[in-house]
Amino acid sequence: MAEDEDLTGRWIGRYTYAAGGDPVPFEAELWQTGTTLEGRVTEPNTFRRDAGPELSAMVLGWSSGGDLGFLKRYPGLPDEEQPVYEGRLLMGGKRAEGVWHLTGRPDWTGRFSMSRKPRAAAKADRRTAREVERG
Repeated sequence: MAEDEDLTGRWIGRYTYAAGGDPVPFEAELWQTGTTLEGRVTEPNTFRRDAGPELSAMVLGWSSGGDLGFLKRYPGLPDEEQPVYEGRLLMGGKRAEGVWHLTGRPDWTGRFSMSRKPRAAAKADRRTAREVERG
């Protein structure tokens, strides 16, 4: 059952804006301990002129009973501009879908979906990381 799934691992996904525009892809590395969910998200920079081509954010949230929710904290953004994600686990915890909104601006909202990154791709990522470490 989804409520028993550990979400630890690599995920790929995308989010959209209710107002339209192109979907924004992202990758996440999540760690789950009990019902607590933590992690890091990287995505192309689509909204910060003061940052480089890629953005990183920390994730802190929860997963329980097939539901999940988390706050995505971008460094340097005020609290009211940090997005909150709420969704449901699907396919035995291999996929999640839901909605997001900004904490201080509920009119800024959209949808998200994410899936576990395929093992082959995750293995290739680890192999590349080892090669980079070796120099």
